[in-house]
Amino acid sequence: MLVVKTLIWSISLGSGTSGGVLAPVFMIGAALGAAEGGLLPLVVASVSADALSVLLLKRSVLTEKIARRRLYLTREYTTDPLETFFVQEVMTPLATTPLPTHAAVGCSDDTLRVAANTLAQHDITHATVVDRAAPDTVVGEVTLRQLLHARRRDLHEDHHREVVLTVRTRRRPAA
Repeated sequence: MLVVKTLIWSISLGSGTSGGVLAPVFMIGAALGAAEGGLLPLVVASVSADALSVLLLKRSVLTEKIARRRLYLTREYTTDPLETFFVQEVMTPLATTPLPTHAAVGCSDDTLRVAANTLAQHDITHATVVDRAAPDTVVGEVTLRQLLHARRRDLHEDHHREVVLTVRTRRRPAA
C-alpha cells in the first residue's frame, strides 16, 4: 500500500497538476505509521512470551535439547562435568568377580553425578562398579579421585578458553 501511495504521489507531482504536496505526504506518513503499528503487538507478544517462559520453565528453549541428552546445565551454556563423563570412562577395570554383599554399587553407564551421589550417600571414597546387564558381576571400581578427574579437566578447559589480551603501547622517542 505504501508503494502505491508513493507512486501516485510521484506521478501527481511530476504531472504538474494541482493537488498539493502536503496531502500525499500525510497519506505516506499514515501508511508508515500503520505498517509500524503492526509491529508493536508483535513486540508486546514476544516480551510477554519470554517473560512467561522464564517464570514457568526450568531451562531455556536453547538448552532444552542438551538437557534431553542427560547433560544438565549448571549455569547458562555450560555443562556440569559430572554429567558429561560416565563411570566407564574413568573407572579402574577389575577382574570379573562376584559382587560382595555389603558393597556400594554403581553401574558402568551411570554419569559421574550418580557415582558422586552414591559415594556421598554411603560416606565412602570408592564404590564397586557393575554392568547393568549383569548386576551381580563386578567390572571395576570408581574412586573419589577419579570423580575429581572430570572437574580437573573442566578447569583445564576453562583456563585454556580464556584469552589474555595484551595491549602494546608505542614508545615515543626521547627528544
